[in-house]
Amino acid sequence: MKIKILNPEKNKILVLIHGGNSSFEEWDEYLEYFQNYCLYLVSISGHGDDFENDYTSIKENAKSICDFIKNRSDNCYVFGRGLGAQIALEMIQEEPTLIKKVIFESLSCCYLGLLKTPIRISAKLRFKEDEEAVNNKKQLTKAKFKKMVNDNTSFVLDARINNFSNKAYLMYSSNDDKFFKKSADLLKEYIKDIEIKTYTYGHLFGLTYVKEIINDILNFLSK
Repeated sequence: MKIKILNPEKNKILVLIHGGNSSFEEWDEYLEYFQNYCLYLVSISGHGDDFENDYTSIKENAKSICDFIKNRSDNCYVFGRGLGAQIALEMIQEEPTLIKKVIFESLSCCYLGLLKTPIRISAKLRFKEDEEAVNNKKQLTKAKFKKMVNDNTSFVLDARINNFSNKAYLMYSSNDDKFFKKSADLLKEYIKDIEIKTYTYGHLFGLTYVKEIINDILNFLSK
């Protein structure tokens, strides 16, 4: 796991954690809106700037990010997408007082039960490795992708969430699968101060519709 820092002169730290099989460059469209924050752009293990290493786990990535922050500050804001949202959730479970506010996009944290195996098989069958994209660190190798799928389909909410008492904002697409809604309903039971918003945009809406959702995000961060 690696972290790139932008705007180091700013006092408020905003940690941006990209989605699975991607890189921190997916945040490029957001950067102009976050100029008032010191930005920590995370490269999840095995992705992007950390491509030379193997994919580890959600828990290990979360711990590494928290340790990195604690060496520099006693608080931060976090925004995670997809796999990054799962890491953000693990962060607030690992270090509940470190994160002042957290934003989740397309978070999956509900128990998949018997569906875990067919979901894994389907995801792995749909994956198509593109040699150029892999070489340019824009895509995971197939071996890393399989590890990532096994990891994020095993991730669930646990009892440590009860220790988090700060603000959360959760957004997902109403056009996506039911597990995002299930996860939203589950999280609502445990985090008292949470805003939940659904969008009609399709999958990966946070990459395509930045201008349409950014005001909601900025309003939440500034409250």
